[in-house]
Amino acid sequence: MDKLFQAILVVVIVAAFIIYRVTRKKKKKIAPFPANWHQLLLDHVEFYAELSTSEQNRFQQRIMIFLNEVYIRAFRLN
Repeated sequence: MDKLFQAILVVVIVAAFIIYRVTRKKKKKIAPFPANWHQLLLDHVEFYAELSTSEQNRFQQRIMIFLNEVYIRAFRLN
């Protein structure tokens, strides 16, 4: 009985490890925030200009994370 329990335990641990490896999200390398975007945001996004420098940096990081995780598909407007 003890060997059966050990065998089942090993199978469960191996299965859990395999499931973990298959289902975990792989982190992609996030591109740096383009320098010219900062001025575009200041000129065209009112609330961005009102943010402190640290809040602007946080917003920039979140933009890059969003763009890294979401596929944006272009289409024709004609």
